[in-house]
Amino acid sequence: MTPFNRLHRAMALLGCLLLSMASAKTHVELILDASGSMYNKLPDGQSRIQAAKDVLNSFIGSLPEDPELNVGLRIYGAKTVAGTQGSCEDSELVLPIEGLNRAALQETVRKTTPKGATPIAFSLLKAAEDFSNDASKKLIVLVTDGQESCKGDLKAALDAFKKRGIDVDLRIVGIDLDERAVQSFQGLGTIENARSAGTLAAALGRAVETVARAEDRTYPITVQLTRDGQPDPGGSRVYLTNTVERTRKYDLRPTAQAGEYTATVPAGSYEATVESPGQERRVYSGINVNVGAENRFSFETRKLDNKVKLTLGSTTPLAGSKLEVQYSGAPELGEGWIALTTEDAAEGSYLNWEAAEGASGKVQFTVPEVIQAYVLRYHFPNPDGSLQTLGQSAPFTPRKAEVSVKVPAEVLSGQDFAVEWKGPANEGDYLTVVPENAPEGTYTQYFYAGPNAENQLPAPVEAGTFEVRYISGQGNTLASAPLKVKLDAYSVSGPSEAVAGSLITVGWKGGGANGDYVTVVRAGADDRAYTDYAYTKDKPDQKAELKTPVQPGEYEIRYNTERGKVYARAKLTLKAGTYGLTFPAEVIAGSNLTLQWTGPNNPGDYITIVPKSAQDGQYMKYAYTSSGNPLEVGTPGTPGDAEVRYMSESGNVVLYRKALKLTAAKYDLKFPASMQAGGHVSIQWTGPNNPGDYITIVPKNAQDGQYGVYAYTDQNPIVLQLPRTAGEYEIRYMNDQQGNIVVFRKPFTLTAPRATLKAPASVNAGAMFTLNWTGPAGDGDAIFIVKKGAPQDARDFGFDLTEGGQVEASAPETPGTYEIRYLTGEGQVLVSIPLIVK
Repeated sequence: MTPFNRLHRAMALLGCLLLSMASAKTHVELILDASGSMYNKLPDGQSRIQAAKDVLNSFIGSLPEDPELNVGLRIYGAKTVAGTQGSCEDSELVLPIEGLNRAALQETVRKTTPKGATPIAFSLLKAAEDFSNDASKKLIVLVTDGQESCKGDLKAALDAFKKRGIDVDLRIVGIDLDERAVQSFQGLGTIENARSAGTLAAALGRAVETVARAEDRTYPITVQLTRDGQPDPGGSRVYLTNTVERTRKYDLRPTAQAGEYTATVPAGSYEATVESPGQERRVYSGINVNVGAENRFSFETRKLDNKVKLTLGSTTPLAGSKLEVQYSGAPELGEGWIALTTEDAAEGSYLNWEAAEGASGKVQFTVPEVIQAYVLRYHFPNPDGSLQTLGQSAPFTPRKAEVSVKVPAEVLSGQDFAVEWKGPANEGDYLTVVPENAPEGTYTQYFYAGPNAENQLPAPVEAGTFEVRYISGQGNTLASAPLKVKLDAYSVSGPSEAVAGSLITVGWKGGGANGDYVTVVRAGADDRAYTDYAYTKDKPDQKAELKTPVQPGEYEIRYNTERGKVYARAKLTLKAGTYGLTFPAEVIAGSNLTLQWTGPNNPGDYITIVPKSAQDGQYMKYAYTSSGNPLEVGTPGTPGDAEVRYMSESGNVVLYRKALKLTAAKYDLKFPASMQAGGHVSIQWTGPNNPGDYITIVPKNAQDGQYGVYAYTDQNPIVLQLPRTAGEYEIRYMNDQQGNIVVFRKPFTLTAPRATLKAPASVNAGAMFTLNWTGPAGDGDAIFIVKKGAPQDARDFGFDLTEGGQVEASAPETPGTYEIRYLTGEGQVLVSIPLIVK
């Protein structure tokens, strides 16, 4: 069987599988690897990513037209450089599993650019959320060139499907996998490994061969050639080249229509070549022959008006560095783009791309790390979705960077060690320490290469043989050095017994690295468990004080590292302390309770009083036991059953409790039922005078908790200024330490304020005379003598109100006609009488 027949049969097998499955509702998710290693070449010279793109686009084009078929696409490693934050969560469902949108699937695959890590387990976990939980058939096709690089558990990831009750068929299609990668997928699903585009397509076919019988099919394609917008005059040769099996070509034959050519070909991805008399050879890429599509394309064959010039910033750029590319002579309008690809790559294929707007400009590319010849091509899209190449740069070959790593031959576990390195320090380059022979892309603790690099790493917490690797931003190991890790001699010590919740002194030997700490946890607790802790670094006496847990029992003092390793442990028994509380059985709600306490007085111990129904952990007013003995603690303001609780702020655990009865206090307020607005009121009150008790005046409809003018109950009676607006009001007895609770209220009415003035009708200038008055006598109220007709707020000659309703006033020195006015503190004239000054 020829390579093309294998490809054709493989595509047909895939289509038949899905056609067979789609007799019932079928959901298929394609998962594409876009990790940095996909830039590497296959043994046949083609890049892994381009082979995957060509095969997937051919696969998508050959899918059957069926309303029951739903195909989605998830891509990992396309957004975040490996080793950087988020690279192990870089997995996105770019197209949901809803229907079959061939154009969107093919365009997304075409524009995918490799960059990051290989988070396969995370991708499968997310894929479990992508499928609906129904009776439909479900298939995952994972296309990858490597094994899991983020320490994910593949089997646990597949368990996520089982937990959701989803039965899914996993097909793993490897691209040039090494033996360890193949072994890592054993037992997870059907796996095939390919080393060329043709065998990759065949591997996809073999994965489904037992499910459905292959059936070869071809589909019509029509190409219309035009020259200056008119049908091509003829004499041209048009042929298609399959992008997966480039040895297979199809000549198109002319039809009766001028400039029209046709053929029948298998579904797949192609490029078209047009050779016209007197014209330069033209190649058009991005041509997808799809099942159920019209598959009609139109190419303009006139001599190119635009020959785009591409100028490189360097013809020998450093591998992994940034390369600036200038372009000129491009079409002014449209969406042209520049592709980075290998010198021998097919038209339209690329490793990376950048949009090129306008007739000229510049873009920047990251230079691949595979040392071979590359070119840059300017592509311009045709209206039918195909592409034409309007320019190509001179070829360039990257220079291999000089990279080296030097570390001590042996270090102690957990200790920081110096790393000497030499390298290009390109964007995203980093150094990390990993187990010897760990898969490519693996990393643990790391630092970025650069002028401000830390140049040190913490040794692994386990003994063994490791490697320090210089890893590029494209995810490739450029240099490494062996490292032997020896386990340090660790020990930890402390008392064998202590009171739960008390402070103990802990000592240790060994370690002292960043992230090392001592703590106290339950015996048998997880190695990452901790309670109160102290770091061991920079403590020359190797001692620390720890607060023990408040619950009695069997515990361990542990020497831990933040990376989850327990280096040493010592047994500790925590015994319960002796507790007691002494206080009266009943007190008035809201009052302060004086109590005697017995307890260990551990740091953070406190006493609080709460309603009996309050859940453990809740607290209200409290006092620390360290404040003294006896203590005074405020009680809740609501009568009823309460508890006095001895607690620890380590988790707000209740260590001891005792019942307390809160009784209601007697309250009363005495004052006139009706008064003039704006005056003062004297209030006789009866109440407990608890801390925070106060009396206030508010409108009758005011919500509880609101307050106006107020005074605390530290004197009796209380005098308050009345509001100046007539209406219905309440005087309320409240407490500001219980959420401004209203414990008693009494209504009253404010009538409109009234005033009277009585004085001689005329007086001599400057003479003294007697002025009698009545009125509310509110804050700021006064009597004024002003010129007749003066503004309401005039205050020419003023006199304060005196007790007894009588004021001795002096007349103005200037004769004339005046007014005597009673003016409130807010500027309202309550009454006015005339006065003639002679």
